[in-house]
Amino acid sequence: MKSLFYLLLLANLTFFLWEQFMHLEPANPESAGRTERQVDSIVLLKELPPPPVIVTKGSVAAAVEAAAQAAETPPVEPTPVQTESPLPAATSTPVEAPLQAETPLAAPAAPPTPPAVPEAPPVQSAPPAASTAKPVETREFCARLGPFDGEAEAKGVGRGIEGVSDAWVESRVRPAESGYWVLRPPAASLEEAKAVKRKLLERGAKEALILREGENANGVSLGFFRDRTRAENLLREYRAKGLDALEIRARRDGKTEYWLKVRAQADAAAWSASLERLRKQHPDLRVEERAGCGENGAGRN
Repeated sequence: MKSLFYLLLLANLTFFLWEQFMHLEPANPESAGRTERQVDSIVLLKELPPPPVIVTKGSVAAAVEAAAQAAETPPVEPTPVQTESPLPAATSTPVEAPLQAETPLAAPAAPPTPPAVPEAPPVQSAPPAASTAKPVETREFCARLGPFDGEAEAKGVGRGIEGVSDAWVESRVRPAESGYWVLRPPAASLEEAKAVKRKLLERGAKEALILREGENANGVSLGFFRDRTRAENLLREYRAKGLDALEIRARRDGKTEYWLKVRAQADAAAWSASLERLRKQHPDLRVEERAGCGENGAGRN
């Protein structure tokens, strides 16, 4: 390949010299005259035409000999120029980069030390204030409430008490004054009672009735009243007429009463508030509190 290169170079050089030799113009007097005329004028060196190349047989032989010597001399390989190439693919063989000597960098100048600032003493947080609220104390309360006219009413009252854990209703029959008689006390027999009745009517009694049953049997009634005041007024009127043996007696009937017994776990304030609310709703309510609830709970006995 190198020999072919130099042969081509030699051929080009030979062709160039031959071309120059064939185009030489013969010297004539006209060109000499022109040259002489041009000597008088000032011409710069850069304006002058290039000197003609004279080709002779000796110059051609010297050129051929120089080309032959150049072909025999081994050419000097040019130093390959390293060009930046893209990074090799992951599958290609890694190319080791030439080691470069690391130039130590100059150490940066240390910043000026700021003046020492005295540390502030740590701020101590104030201890949490002790809670002034006292814990609510819950204890057991037992009571008996009533009387009520029915069981349903008693149970409804129990639902309005704070902290009830046990409650039940008790019923009992109690003699109750259902009215008042103005009468003559009972006689020993029915015949005697009839004789007393005739005398009372003769002496101004408006009406008279012999009682046949109960504790006042064989007594003579001059009137029956639900209100005791009206019974007292009639008694004063008859005594003014001379009927001194008269008196007022109450009629007692058996009446069923319902009482609610409760057992509650609550603090004193909640318990008192519940009872106060119930008293406002039931003005005739009686509350009988007990110190102990009994072994069976809520004061059961």
